[in-house]
Amino acid sequence: MTDTVWVSQMCADTSIGYGLEHDVSWAELGIDLKSRRATFEQYEFKELHQFPKAMYANYQIYNSLKLPYLFNAGYYFGVSNACVDVLRQFDLGRGGFVPVSIFHNDRKTVVAAGEFFFLNFGANKQAFVAEASRNLMKMPHLEGEPKLWMRGDNVDGDVAVTRAALEGPDVWTDPGIHKAIFFSDRVVQALQAKKMAKRFSFLRCRIVGEA
Repeated sequence: MTDTVWVSQMCADTSIGYGLEHDVSWAELGIDLKSRRATFEQYEFKELHQFPKAMYANYQIYNSLKLPYLFNAGYYFGVSNACVDVLRQFDLGRGGFVPVSIFHNDRKTVVAAGEFFFLNFGANKQAFVAEASRNLMKMPHLEGEPKLWMRGDNVDGDVAVTRAALEGPDVWTDPGIHKAIFFSDRVVQALQAKKMAKRFSFLRCRIVGEA
């Protein structure tokens, strides 16, 4: 096992966002505004009933929609079948993949780029070290205390973690930092080998503490 941990900036990357809306309302999913912000923006584990079964392109310009291996669809992240084949080799905790049908703007024509899934995050670790991290910002949050966020222009080494991050699941979130998804070096190397790492916007974390 290599002593390397990565954090993804994909939550803040607007370039991977697509104009997609789901087939049911937030109310039909049983989710109010407060729980939506608290649960979805932290990208924690969600139950199956919290996932829509279908998504539609918002605009007619997307009638020629071709989705990549990773894309942001609001509070969800979609991944292609090829990306799932890579990620499912690793420990995702309680997480996994939820199938979704994606349609063009006409709401009838299925996007013909293959099968797609929602990525369900299912692991937490408490390894983030705020006082050793840099270039982060505090943002208000519905639950009260400001949360630390990545800025979107961070670089390798800005986010510090303890060696506890090297143990356990390969994909996880940390309650100490908002909208940051962490990956083991095993996952990143596998994605790089399949040329599927770029859209994740990976940055190398700085590991602090005793060996």
